[in-house]
Amino acid sequence: MRRWLVISLLFVTLLCPAQQRRALLVGVANYPEESGWRKIHADNDVSLLQSVLSSSFSVKSILDEKATLVNILKELDGLQKATCHGDTVLVSFSCHGQQMIAVGEEESDSLDEALIPYDAKVKYSSDYHGEKHLRDDVLSEHIFRLRKAAGSDGLVIVLLDACHSGDSFRDTKEMENCRGGYPVFGPDNTVRAVHKDLKNVVGVAKSDGISDVLFMSACQSYQINAEYKVSEDKWYGSLTYAFIKAYEKDGLNSLLSLCADIRSNVESFNKSTRQSPEFATTIDALQMLEEKPDTTIVEIDDCGNHDGADTQIYWIVGLAILLAVIIIAFYLWKKK
Repeated sequence: MRRWLVISLLFVTLLCPAQQRRALLVGVANYPEESGWRKIHADNDVSLLQSVLSSSFSVKSILDEKATLVNILKELDGLQKATCHGDTVLVSFSCHGQQMIAVGEEESDSLDEALIPYDAKVKYSSDYHGEKHLRDDVLSEHIFRLRKAAGSDGLVIVLLDACHSGDSFRDTKEMENCRGGYPVFGPDNTVRAVHKDLKNVVGVAKSDGISDVLFMSACQSYQINAEYKVSEDKWYGSLTYAFIKAYEKDGLNSLLSLCADIRSNVESFNKSTRQSPEFATTIDALQMLEEKPDTTIVEIDDCGNHDGADTQIYWIVGLAILLAVIIIAFYLWKKK
């Protein structure tokens, strides 16, 4: 009996070496034209992360058409099965982000945040209700499973280099190098008035037997995530580039220093947008990053998914003005 126990333990050890480092990099740079999403530079993010992390992590990446919702969830499931007690796991998303009208449990701000896979569309319609969006609650569930697999001695880090959607729709040219700025996803004329607090650090509840977790978001849920121009033809996600610059200093040896450097880097990269990263974590030491919170009120008047219908009011007003001008001109001409 003892012999079989020893053999079993050796077998498990061989299958699952202790304290491995694993990374899954997800990037969508070139969305299908019919999806309505702009091209971004997520491919540069994936390339940069892979080149730096591959020396100490076992890295897998999926990009563009491979990064559909089904494939992303499949890769997360595979990563969970490969993860063993004591592992450090890093999952990175470089893509668009969007806020959505909440489903299921009511969110404090009446909205869900979602990452945008390759096969998700920008607008709500009769045949697309957001089925391909990767909602925050679905992602959280998969990250929780990873934490269980990594165990109490492990660590899970999640980089979210995507906008959680800005508070208003802006001109496409103005937002050309941003990962957001699209309308909230939902049926037409859905009105929300929400309060948003700027939070540097959000506490995540600890649980026995599962790993610590550190979510790094490029911006607050109501902010635009601007890309960072490194050279004339090189753009990166703000968080990705900030993470790499901080990681190259001292790796993961001090998460407090790492996060402080990331925050400083992101804020210096995008001073004009006043972009502020957010950290959500179970790690008590990182609470030192918290600063005095600032409150922002965000008015979301309309989901803006009209497919041209939202311009009808302008045509009606314009025609009314034109008709009034014609009547006045005709009246003055007759009076002469």
